[in-house]
Amino acid sequence: MFREHKNKIPVYIIAAIAAIITYLLSSNYNLGFSPDSVTYFETANSLISGKGFTDLNGHFVNHWPPGYPFFIMIISWAIGIPTILAGTIGNVFIVFSTILILFEIFDSYKIPPPISYFLLFLFILSPFFSIYLWFLSEGLFIFLFLLSLLIFTKWKSSHSVLYLSLSALILGISALVRYAGIGFFIGYLVYLLLNGNYKFIKTTISNLFVFIISFLLPLVPWLFYARLNGKASHDRKFDFEIIPATKFQEILLSIGSWIFGNLYGLFFLSFSILVLAVLYKSKLKFSVVLKLNLYLENKWRLPLILGIMYLLFILFSASFLDHAIPLSNRIFSPVYPFFLLLFGSLLTYLHNKVSFKLAYILPFLVMISYSFRNIPIYIHHYKEGSGFTSQKFQNSALLNYVQKNLEDKTLYTNDLFLLKIFTKNQNIIQLPVTGNSSGLEKIKPQLRKRQVVIIYFELIDWRNYMVGKKEILKTFDNVEIRRFKDGFVLLNN
Repeated sequence: MFREHKNKIPVYIIAAIAAIITYLLSSNYNLGFSPDSVTYFETANSLISGKGFTDLNGHFVNHWPPGYPFFIMIISWAIGIPTILAGTIGNVFIVFSTILILFEIFDSYKIPPPISYFLLFLFILSPFFSIYLWFLSEGLFIFLFLLSLLIFTKWKSSHSVLYLSLSALILGISALVRYAGIGFFIGYLVYLLLNGNYKFIKTTISNLFVFIISFLLPLVPWLFYARLNGKASHDRKFDFEIIPATKFQEILLSIGSWIFGNLYGLFFLSFSILVLAVLYKSKLKFSVVLKLNLYLENKWRLPLILGIMYLLFILFSASFLDHAIPLSNRIFSPVYPFFLLLFGSLLTYLHNKVSFKLAYILPFLVMISYSFRNIPIYIHHYKEGSGFTSQKFQNSALLNYVQKNLEDKTLYTNDLFLLKIFTKNQNIIQLPVTGNSSGLEKIKPQLRKRQVVIIYFELIDWRNYMVGKKEILKTFDNVEIRRFKDGFVLLNN
């Protein structure tokens, strides 16, 4: 599939740099963990222990598809390493492979190798590259989707049914990693319809049939499995809710950051482009811009359709299926490669028609703009970690006490995630929400009989809907308290 290149060695070097960066930045405190990460972690461990797609309490998980936990489980089982470390190794592999796939896609769009090298470094410094520092599924999803896209471009030139079927099959696997792959599936169908040769309508119908069947092949077994296991606690429900204006603002900021990183990058890039426009004003005429539009028109039909359909699917999901979807760089990261393609096509045109110097100055300036945002993120992750696996939690005196003394106790806590990650205890129950005094009263007899222990993490200061420290201490004023700098334990000795 991959064509030989005399300039391929730099690509492997860039891919190796990206992989090494990913590994080194995660070497101190592992990948960052979000609430989604904890579910992936639990499910991967359940798969390893033979419990199926369940959380550590044995409850079926259906809100998230099985692809990423299964990927982590395979690495953990094959190498014999802990699940968290398997996530880092998996991300290293994904980053390296994605760089190679991206270069092949750039080559298929006739972007010269030197410009492609700049684009690959932009990828490493991009605002969304930090997802590879987290225990999340987006990286694997992007790799599979780009592989599907690359094979689809092979089909466009060869019209081989094998390429078309393989592209759809891999896209179906990507949808098992993130259901958002359905948005790209719709985009491919629209493209096949719009570009079909209606003098040979049977061919168009045949292509659609092959693509649909191949896409469904990996999905159908999972859908049957999910159906047989019944409803899960996090099942998506069809329920309309208007997307708030703040989320649309989040979309614009996310896409804008692909160009200028953050506010400092915006000022830097705006000033730099103004200077370049003055220097090259004689060559940057309206006729040149018009020709550029014609130059890009034919190339851009497929990426444009895929990007629009993906965006519409995400908006549909946020309105009807999952109102908690954050419309941020993490969600829209699969579309970022299309921006690189567009930017690469622009740079190629400038290289050929305006000035080769300008074609290399622009991506260099964008790299500097990105660095205002991402370099601090990388440094922070290396020094302190991110999310639930960050330094402040890994060094928690309260967690250390729980690990040594309370592994066999039933625990009530204001944060389930920390205990699921750092302990082997599976008897974890969330404390009641604010104002539920009766819920706290029900725990009293259990605590008196030494059946349960209450763990309160003061580092968890963002769950304002949970019962607070003062209410807990007031309710259990006659119970022994063991205080730590980051929380306390209530127990009855």
